[in-house]
Amino acid sequence: MADDATPIKVAGSLTFSAVSAGHGHTCAIATSGDAYCWGLNDHYQLGDGATANASTPTLVIGGLKFTAIAAGLFHTCGLAAGTIYCWGDNTFGQLGEGSTTPRAKPTAVKGTATFVAVAAGGAATCAIASDARAYCWGDNSTGELGDPNSGPGHYSALPRTVSGLTFKSIAVGGTAGFADFDGGASAEGHACGITTSGVTYCWGSNGGGELGISSSGPPSFSPAKVSGQQ
Repeated sequence: MADDATPIKVAGSLTFSAVSAGHGHTCAIATSGDAYCWGLNDHYQLGDGATANASTPTLVIGGLKFTAIAAGLFHTCGLAAGTIYCWGDNTFGQLGEGSTTPRAKPTAVKGTATFVAVAAGGAATCAIASDARAYCWGDNSTGELGDPNSGPGHYSALPRTVSGLTFKSIAVGGTAGFADFDGGASAEGHACGITTSGVTYCWGSNGGGELGISSSGPPSFSPAKVSGQQ
């Protein structure tokens, strides 16, 4: 199909309340709470139990009712009744269910936390629990888990607490885990969060200054305060 430079209405008669775009796929929540995805499906990222691409919204199987959804590079996660469910590629444990096995349908993230927000990017996922602590899981090649005890080249298939802060908002970006994804450039991944006191911190890769700490350079495996804030 050809690219288009102007907005095109998504096919069908569904009404959506939330949307998230990944690398080659998009997911959204309908007003019914059902999740739909469309686009590339080579890593099960559409959550319909298959690997065929879809050019129209396709229902995520499992009957879950979602309140938030996040699309990463080749995986997707959604929040339903305080539990996060993920599906798609799991090479670096980014589904958070304790293994590196890909999942074709929503699979619950392990742990006892009740979650209120979720974000996905690259090969990592982060979430905020009801007590405002942030958790991240998946690839940690450039420190995107915010865990100073886990060095480069490591990953976690289970949620790990982001060091020392509480958050009200979180976001994840990058292509970490896939070093050749963008034409041979180094893998990159980072995350940022706004704390409950309104201060923004970032962690992970910083080769292009993406942490906002007034300089570029090596990654930070701990949250670093973005410059210019009081």
